[in-house]
Amino acid sequence: MRHFHRALFAWLFFGCAAAALADVRVPGLFGDNMVLQRERPAAVWGAADPGESVTVKFGTARAAATADAAGRWRVQLPAMPASPQPRQLSIAGRNQLLFHNVLVGDVWVCAGQSNMELSLGSCNAPQDIAAARFPLLRWLKPAKRQLGWPGAEVAGRWSCCAPDTAPALTAVGFYFARRVQQETGVPLGLLDLSWSGSAIEPWLPAAAFTLEPALSNILAQLKKPADAYRAKAQAQLSALEKWIPAARRALDTVGAEIPPAPPLPADPVIDEHFPTTIFNGMVHPVVPFAIRGVLWYQGESNGGEGVESYRVKMRALIRGWRQAWQQDLSTGSGPSPSTPSAGSMQASSGQAGSGSSPSAPSTSSGQGFPFYFVQLANYEPPCATPAAAGPYARNREAQLLTLQLPRTGMAVAVDVGEEKDIHPKNKFDVGERLARWALHNDYGRRDLVPSGPLYKAMQVEGNRIRVRFDYVGAGLMAGKKDGRQPVIADPEGKFRQFAVAGADKKWYWADAVVDGDTLLVSSPQVPKPVAVRYAYDHNPAGCNFYNKDGLPASPFRTDNW
Repeated sequence: MRHFHRALFAWLFFGCAAAALADVRVPGLFGDNMVLQRERPAAVWGAADPGESVTVKFGTARAAATADAAGRWRVQLPAMPASPQPRQLSIAGRNQLLFHNVLVGDVWVCAGQSNMELSLGSCNAPQDIAAARFPLLRWLKPAKRQLGWPGAEVAGRWSCCAPDTAPALTAVGFYFARRVQQETGVPLGLLDLSWSGSAIEPWLPAAAFTLEPALSNILAQLKKPADAYRAKAQAQLSALEKWIPAARRALDTVGAEIPPAPPLPADPVIDEHFPTTIFNGMVHPVVPFAIRGVLWYQGESNGGEGVESYRVKMRALIRGWRQAWQQDLSTGSGPSPSTPSAGSMQASSGQAGSGSSPSAPSTSSGQGFPFYFVQLANYEPPCATPAAAGPYARNREAQLLTLQLPRTGMAVAVDVGEEKDIHPKNKFDVGERLARWALHNDYGRRDLVPSGPLYKAMQVEGNRIRVRFDYVGAGLMAGKKDGRQPVIADPEGKFRQFAVAGADKKWYWADAVVDGDTLLVSSPQVPKPVAVRYAYDHNPAGCNFYNKDGLPASPFRTDNW
């Protein structure tokens, strides 16, 4: 047995590493059925023997690199147009890897918590599953890993969308991709990185905390386990330096026992709730891979936060991911996206608004890939008072304010939630609404209204408040939504969930009437109104403000009380 241990040690110590490194290896991002991002240089990377030459071929494209001293190599294939024609990706060094049925199209990252992870098979959609024959739609859901700092590799396989695979696919991603692909014909790949129950902090890269000074307290929280790990690792490395010569001497000495190896220090943070851990384990390994944009559905786990706290974290998330990818869509295809930009609210009669306002659309370019997210759906029993707010109301406001960042879009879901289920099954409307943003901004469908009404400005006119909106579309209306059916005009024509308050800050339910592209909001109980709220509740049951394109208005408030 002693000789077996010697032989095993020698093989592990000297032979195994060399044998493994001699084979060219790539992460699980690369495989059969994958999709490469069109019209951008496509990074391909992996490991090999130090100094080994690696050649990557795809169609007529060819790129080569030499593995560095650590055995790492990376190449970039030239930008290619979208193509539904399956091709073979070849990666060759001392061995050759061949990946088949590879397409060129658009790759979208799907991330967030359980409402993004919820599968199509869990959404009572048997007809959609039976009809899910979309050979140009591919998806990969890597194995879940969370780490204290970057260092994981992607593990998983790409799947083609078909009735037998579709039940496991993220439902939001499926409906988004189905709509986009049907209208454009572009092959689509979905990287599903979602993680049920996750808060937003684990998705933030460490660099994001320096982008937003308000998050410096979290940066300090990260430093403590890192310093502790560094000290422990240094001690273990010192022990390892002594162990290696002793182990080698034991190999050369007949009858000598190989001393026990010192254990390596464990990663101090393996927790999906600790800041940066999901980014380090799931997102960082994907970052070199060229993508078109991000779809995000998260916020339930941060439901108790204030508006400003969650808004800052959303900003840090988007800015941090864009910085990590170093991508600029101004070099991509199609027109520059148009998204609401930062701006101040407009008001008159001395009543300056101070609530949520994404202001007017901006056509600025060169500020990162598109980031489209879902505003939290309605949930839990509704409150009967007009002064209600609740944690989801504040999160929705923070999400609305996130539209101040360029190249963002928000799918409103306050009309498709379920009172008793935090995971509403209607992901059809959610995916379709996200798709409208992408179609409008990224695929040239400028005729398509991407959003329902978003609050823009208010103006006091006697005993009424005139409210203006972006994304009026074909006009404003009181609508009626029944399951997945299209929105129709509410036969009663009465708007619900509007409230006004005077200088005493007491809220009363209010009436709203359409006047051109604006709403006039008033209440006989408030002769001198100063502020308006709409659907500002955890579950604003019955909210029915839409544009005539069938898209719901976002909840909003004009006060900051």
